[in-house]
Amino acid sequence: MSGKMSKGKCFFCEEIFAKNAMKTHLEKCEKRKEYIVKSESSGGPKKEKIYTILIKGGEKYWMFIEISGNKKLKDLDDFIRGIWVECCGHLSAFTINGVEFQSGTYEAGDRSMKDNIEKVVDVRTKFFYEYDFGTTTELNLEVISVRKGKIAQGILILSRNLPLEIKCCVCEKDAVNVCSECITEDFENAFFCEEHGKKHKCGEDMFLPVTNSPRMGMCGYTGDSDELYEKKFSPKI
Repeated sequence: MSGKMSKGKCFFCEEIFAKNAMKTHLEKCEKRKEYIVKSESSGGPKKEKIYTILIKGGEKYWMFIEISGNKKLKDLDDFIRGIWVECCGHLSAFTINGVEFQSGTYEAGDRSMKDNIEKVVDVRTKFFYEYDFGTTTELNLEVISVRKGKIAQGILILSRNLPLEIKCCVCEKDAVNVCSECITEDFENAFFCEEHGKKHKCGEDMFLPVTNSPRMGMCGYTGDSDELYEKKFSPKI
């Protein structure tokens, strides 16, 4: 995998930008402005606080979303699971201002994910997400802005990084599989095309598919619901 910066697509105008440039673009995108006017002039929910959040898995995986302040942390957890991390029903947690909000059984001092978004974050709040406390996937989140508006489903994807160009470590063809054993020990040599994967020393039983996710190659993650969630929460232009 190359070390160059990943780029993403604006889900309104389909222009391509790197992460920092995308943040600026989304504030000015005319297609997005048109979408907001059109969606908010129709019937549906009353206007409420809408939070723009940047979610990052390392530097290469990222997305900008909007979420209604009336949605619960559990709704954000469900979204992240569906599009990026879910594999075996593991526990997860948000850490916000030093307080941990857990998806399952929690200890004294911790809280569940029943709190509304608007009760626990504000503009410039930076917080943290963990999925699976064994083979952990860690994400960083930041509230970029807050506006008054409405979203039909309560969550909307604004932009997301494009699938990374990952090449077979043997022949430089597009990789389709990653060795879940090698990815933690020899990352650059863990990716294979169909042909060379058959010859890999660890065996095909250790393979997981190449995905557009920071959980790629971990536990049993296959990204099966990625496309479904992206389609469900994309703006209907």
